[in-house]
Amino acid sequence: MWWWYGRRSKDRGMVWACVSILASLCLPETAGGLFAQASATDDEDWGTLVAVTAVRGSTAKLPCSINSPHLEEPVLLVLWYKNASVTPVYSYDSRGREGNMRGGGRPQQWGDEEAWGVEQRAWFDTTTTPAHLLVRDVRGRDEGNYRCKVHFKASPSWSQRITLNIKDPPGFPRIQDESGRRLEGPIGPYEDGSSIRMMCLSSGEPPPGLVWGGRGTLQGKATSVEIESNLATTWMTVVASRATADTTITCSTTNASVSSGIMNSVSTTLRVNLPPLEVRLEAPGEWVSGGQQTSFRCRVVGSSPEPVVQWWLAGRQLSASAPL
Repeated sequence: MWWWYGRRSKDRGMVWACVSILASLCLPETAGGLFAQASATDDEDWGTLVAVTAVRGSTAKLPCSINSPHLEEPVLLVLWYKNASVTPVYSYDSRGREGNMRGGGRPQQWGDEEAWGVEQRAWFDTTTTPAHLLVRDVRGRDEGNYRCKVHFKASPSWSQRITLNIKDPPGFPRIQDESGRRLEGPIGPYEDGSSIRMMCLSSGEPPPGLVWGGRGTLQGKATSVEIESNLATTWMTVVASRATADTTITCSTTNASVSSGIMNSVSTTLRVNLPPLEVRLEAPGEWVSGGQQTSFRCRVVGSSPEPVVQWWLAGRQLSASAPL
């Protein structure tokens, strides 16, 4: 007898699985700009820490030395990681092209669309010393901790750590949490029912007005705008829930001298972990015949992210490598 499972529909939160056994139980698991650099201490596991600051909208230059301690030894692979991600956001791959680094055998470069967009704002420039990951039109969501890991043909691999800070021009808003961490682009996921307190701030002379907005159902309340020196701040608390999942929250600066009233805006999208609304095992009929192949479907609706569906039979978890 055989079974298959784990096929996902295109609708978020819905999973279909099918099993060909006599009886079954399924369980889901919701499972050009301003650049400043400053060296810090060395770390034998992660390499030297370099701080880079870039003005929003400019090009950030993240350094990464690709020179081997042995002359003429080529670099084979450079992988860029961001924050705690275990999958790279950028790669430079010259494997099989070691003898053609300059010419027809150009290394392959790849960038993650979720990080850099379909326009691919990042490019690894090896014509400078050190080499640099160039990120054009930098945004607040580009801010974070990066690591480049360099692999050579024979020498040991090594890593370089880079912290990228984005400087907002006057009159541009910034959304951050209580710890000061910038909130821009997708954030979370947060647990259902948790509260997220966020601040929007902007500087200017005179300080701009600030207004909250959003798409979707926004269950939050903005406090009044506070002015101190040339800095304007306002707070909002949002409850993570099914109603606010995937909501886009926007903070905008306003000025009466601008015809539309809105000068600049920044937004963040709330991701929420949600349990299934429904888990249903569907059989072809009320009765099944012994010794005959029968198909069952497990339908899971309303979970986020997509759940992992497990199949069990008589207290034993089923897997493709362990047939009945």
